[in-house]
Parts: sequence; C-alpha cells; structure tokens
Amino acid sequence: MLPYPYLCSYDIGQDTLIMVVANALYYNATLTLGLLVQMGVVGQFFAAWFASIFANKKSGKPKHFRRMHDKKVCVLGLVSMLAVPEEALPAEIKAGLAQVQAGVMRLLLALKDQQAEAEADAAREDEEDEDEQEEGEEDGDIGEDDEDEDEELNKALRRGARDILGDGSDEDSDDEFTDDEEVRTPIDPVDPFVFFADALSGLQQHMPIRHQQLMAACDANTQVALAGMVAYAAELRDKPAAAATGSGE
Repeated sequence: MLPYPYLCSYDIGQDTLIMVVANALYYNATLTLGLLVQMGVVGQFFAAWFASIFANKKSGKPKHFRRMHDKKVCVLGLVSMLAVPEEALPAEIKAGLAQVQAGVMRLLLALKDQQAEAEADAAREDEEDEDEQEEGEEDGDIGEDDEDEDEELNKALRRGARDILGDGSDEDSDDEFTDDEEVRTPIDPVDPFVFFADALSGLQQHMPIRHQQLMAACDANTQVALAGMVAYAAELRDKPAAAATGSGE
C-alpha cells in the first residue's frame, strides 16, 4: 500500500500525497527514492502515480492533477529521477524508465493544451472588457462606481457561465481545481518544458546508454511528439533573449 494509506481513500488526498513526493524528488531525487525503498513502497507508489497520470474523466480531460501547477510539479519530480545514478536507482524504476518518460510526455502535452486554453480565455476576457469599456464610455450617464460594479458582476457571470457549460456532471467540474494567480512558489521560475529538454540533453552527454534506452522504447509517434516538445522548449528558452534584443533596439 501507499505510505499514509488513510489519505488515499480520496482522490484529492492521494494527489496531494503524490505531489509532496514529487516536490521531494525535484529537490533530492536520490534521497527521496532511498526513503521510498526503505519504506518498501516504491512499486506501489509509482503504480498509483502513473495510473493517476493516465486516468481520464468522461470528457477526456485528466482526472487527476487538474491544475497547471499540479502537472508542473509532477513533471519536475519525474524528470528529476532520470539523472539519478545507476547505483541509487531502484530496480522498479530502472525497469520502468520508459513509463516515466511516457508519463512526463502525457503531462506536458496536457499542460501545453491547458496553457493555450488559459491564454485564449484571457484574450477573450480582455476583448470583452474592451467592448464593455467602449459601451460604458458611450453611456455617459453611468457613474464610475456603477461601471466598476457592473464590470465585476459581468466577469463573475462569465466565469460562472464557463463553469456550468457542458453536461454539468460533478465528475467533469473543475471548479475547485483552478490555478490561483496570486500564489507564488519557489519553482515558478522553472519551466517544465525546458527542464525536460535539458534533462534529455544531459542524459545524452553524461548517460548515453540510459538515453539510448529511453529513445529505443519510443514508438514512431512518441518520437515525433518528443522532438516537437524539445523544439517547443527551445522556443521558450529563446523568448527571453529575443525580448531583450528587441528592447535594446
């Protein structure tokens, strides 16, 4: 069974426990894996983790780790295991490195889609806000306080409308699993896509045999997706440099 099994009777408890371990793996993968070995739960824990990663709701969206932050934490933890020295890597993980990489790819692809949706929603809200502002300017008899109240009410109504769109089932509701823009964490500066690409590059240089094993375990579709993810990471890495160059002109 998983450590602290009383937490795992609920999905949210299990997800929280997994993310605690994922955080620990990111900061010290060797030590964390050693502790899991001592507890005798390596196989059971990672089996539960991967089952959660690949579980879907009826809508086809991930059932677990719904927030972007949750996916990022899981990616950082899993990727951190790829570079653990051979002698410190548990046998269960050695045999399942291909599954680790598959889980990372699954999370990153879902995260990329979720980020695109969030950007589209933000752009749509900005456009609606601009339209409302223009309408407010045309209606000169409305006071500024009333305009502010109307704007907040409209935003709340739009959020509520988005929440109830669809079949309305509890399983497909993400109301309690939204990313809070006000929350700041130490891993905020770390980009999960770049982190993964850098890890693969490091493996290729310092652990070529392990890198070859990971690549050999990928089918044609996975190799294409992997190449696309590495290219996307390169784009993200170049963005700050491009912005700095543009600002200097």
